[in-house]
Amino acid sequence: MLMLACGGDDGGTDGGGTDAEFDANPSGPCQSHDDCQDGRFCNGSERCDPAAPSADARGCVPGEAPCAVSECEEAARRCPECPDADGDGYTSARCGGDDCDDADPSIHPGAVEVCDPLHVDEDCDPSTFAGPEGDLDADGHISSRCCNFQPSGALLCGDDCDDEDPAIHPGQPDICDGVDNNCSGVIDEHPNLEFCRDADMDGFGDPAVRVTACFAPPGYVVDCTDCDDTRDFVRPGAPEICDGTSETPGLDENCNGESDEGCDCSPVGLERPCGPPASLTSTGECRPGVQTCRTRPGGTEWSSCVDAVVPREELCNGLDDDCDGTVDETFSCIRGTVETGTNACGRAGSRTCNSACAWSPAVLGTAETVSTCDYCDDTGTGFSAEMGFATASADFAFTKSTLGGTRYYEVEAALGGNSECWHATRCELVGTGTGGHLTTPPRTNFNKRGAVYSEHHHVAGYGPIRFEAEVFVDVPGQNVVPGDGVALVVVGGPGAASWLGAGAEQLGVPRDRDGVAVEWRFFDADNPSVTADSLVLRRLSAAGADPIVLRAAGFPDHIVLRSASDFTYRAGLRLELTPEVPGATGTTAMRVSFRFYTTSWGPWTTYLSCGHAGEPACGASVVAGQTYRFGVTGATAPSRSSMIRFRTDDLEGQPPPNGRLEGMCP
Repeated sequence: MLMLACGGDDGGTDGGGTDAEFDANPSGPCQSHDDCQDGRFCNGSERCDPAAPSADARGCVPGEAPCAVSECEEAARRCPECPDADGDGYTSARCGGDDCDDADPSIHPGAVEVCDPLHVDEDCDPSTFAGPEGDLDADGHISSRCCNFQPSGALLCGDDCDDEDPAIHPGQPDICDGVDNNCSGVIDEHPNLEFCRDADMDGFGDPAVRVTACFAPPGYVVDCTDCDDTRDFVRPGAPEICDGTSETPGLDENCNGESDEGCDCSPVGLERPCGPPASLTSTGECRPGVQTCRTRPGGTEWSSCVDAVVPREELCNGLDDDCDGTVDETFSCIRGTVETGTNACGRAGSRTCNSACAWSPAVLGTAETVSTCDYCDDTGTGFSAEMGFATASADFAFTKSTLGGTRYYEVEAALGGNSECWHATRCELVGTGTGGHLTTPPRTNFNKRGAVYSEHHHVAGYGPIRFEAEVFVDVPGQNVVPGDGVALVVVGGPGAASWLGAGAEQLGVPRDRDGVAVEWRFFDADNPSVTADSLVLRRLSAAGADPIVLRAAGFPDHIVLRSASDFTYRAGLRLELTPEVPGATGTTAMRVSFRFYTTSWGPWTTYLSCGHAGEPACGASVVAGQTYRFGVTGATAPSRSSMIRFRTDDLEGQPPPNGRLEGMCP
């Protein structure tokens, strides 16, 4: 059987309870139904009604039991059944249901609330007063004619005092319009109109003196645009009077923010200087003119400017024509001026400013001679005048180096940096005169590196330089591995004793000098998996960053052309370079050639070329006038014995490594 909870009280756990228990604890006159509740369910819901005959001393009336006391279950707060007397599907609130009037089927939760004169709570929710008809002006506020009784017995209504005007409802500002805009019951309690004092009684008020009211007080007007409330002839719209002078401005009679508009000047006959700004100060050739105040219809005006001398384009005339305080400043010089001094090369001379305000060519004491072939443009006519005094050529050969009186330079890290050979009979430049050879003894655990250099410094001239070497490589057992190779080296810098430096690296090429190196490696040492030889041009830098700037494409493997009888590989390596002219950038030209010896010498073949017409820049430079040393370096791989030789007796009369400098100055 379905059991429904009924009643509206909270509290006791017994099956009944009486009003006598509640009455035994009065706490003063009741103010609402809530003041009378005893918390019990089975004795009904008490109400506050002091006028009722059954009311107690507090004004509370006992409740009506929702069902027979014997059937009511106080602990469960329910009756066996809760009735639906009006058949609207909602049980009576009296026994715990939510139908606030079980005698009327049109009253129950969810019913449409109606704004009716009897204030019936159709949806059993006392906080709702009406449906859409309760807010006809759609301003979000319910009409004050729509009400509901609250549980306390009080009548609560909507707050819109005019439901036909959306601009009238609580929260609106109550402005000066004779209407209660905010439904407060008071009309125009917030005045919002401004008025200004009109002291001179011209109909326009002083904007600095304002009051807020719904009506203009005596002596106040609604127009607050008077700019002078002490003069009745000064007001908006008044006629402007030409009453100003050069010392004192006139009044703004029409209050438009301007004084004496239409009156360009005052008094008539007044004069003033005129002309461009530069002419007003009488600078240079400029002079100010004069303007005079004269009458015109509706006011006064200045006459045109008379007798002004204005700035003009500067001329080569020794005058300040453009009036900027400087004479002939748009030209190179002031004509007739003579200057003496020296040029960048230290040659003395003078120059004169001609009639066109331009410097004539400098007159120097002497022209270029053999004695001034100093890689500097002494006369200012270009290096061609000096290059004619360069000598034809100069040859040089390799002699001993400056280290220890020997003819070699050996770096062997495993020997603790010792510059002496560990096998003196095999590691030196052998021979007499200009001949000799550089060898390395049999050794199985070290790289062998060595070099020979020209004994003297050489000053690069204007013309091309050719530097070449013929190389023999002896490899017992045909054991050629990556790491073997030779290089032609051109290095610059101060005249130090060591031209390789303590940091000599691959192939003996220096790491602490500026210059270039042509490297022929037996197999490509940059990639051990490659068995073809490599020929590259490397830029050398004292900073230690020595990048490859050119690499020969398709350079053949010359080692495979060795002599089968003695396993000696003979090859020639040549570097031809043209130094840059001082002051130029990126004009060094280079060409690298190679030739091979089988039964006789083959032709020279160019594999690398740069800096010539139609070719890319070389990426490295040699400059005319700077000091360089030339050398040949070599290295053999570890784990075997080999020998690199430069000598005369096996080269069929060919000279040893040598260089040729062309275009040198004396």
